[in-house]
Amino acid sequence: AGVSFLEKRYRYKRGDIPVMQFTAAGGYHFTFLSDRSTTFLLSIGATGVLGYEWVNWGEERAYDGSLIRHKSAFVYGGAVSLEASIYCTDTVVLLFSLCQRILAGSTVGPFHTQIGTGIRITIH
Repeated sequence: AGVSFLEKRYRYKRGDIPVMQFTAAGGYHFTFLSDRSTTFLLSIGATGVLGYEWVNWGEERAYDGSLIRHKSAFVYGGAVSLEASIYCTDTVVLLFSLCQRILAGSTVGPFHTQIGTGIRITIH
């Protein structure tokens, strides 16, 4: 389970039109490859996704006054992800992930790719 924020900026004339997605996801990851000491794990996962997409923070007009046809809306769908975990110690893990989300309700397109890195710290 988790929450995420995805921001993409689309070039428009001399500026950008921002599109942001705030989503919550829940699913399952299956480890399919690891070394003998389990310090390196490679997992694949599937999740359900639900959230909201803002186009230009809900403003109907661009900075130059042009009308934006894409609208903010609720988005829903799923995702497939590949995640690598590298255990530095028993409590510190480096994470690398690649995720392809498929979302209905998005006016800018159904496919959204996320690449991420992170650190997981376990407190006993």
